[in-house]
Amino acid sequence: MDNALAKYRKQRGLTQKQLAALAGVAQSYVSRLEADVCPPNKLSLDVAARLAAALGIHAEDLLNE
Repeated sequence: MDNALAKYRKQRGLTQKQLAALAGVAQSYVSRLEADVCPPNKLSLDVAARLAAALGIHAEDLLNE
């Protein structure tokens, strides 16, 4: 089952590379987040906010799902 980040990214038709570029993070980091290698509770608020902004959602949507 997809995690919240993967779900929202796919709903918006973005690749990991596109999301990473919009959020200013590495594609490998997005991949690790989606694979749950990096747990959401270890995600900094800054990165959560940038990913959420790139997806047009609130950071809480990423962290609470």
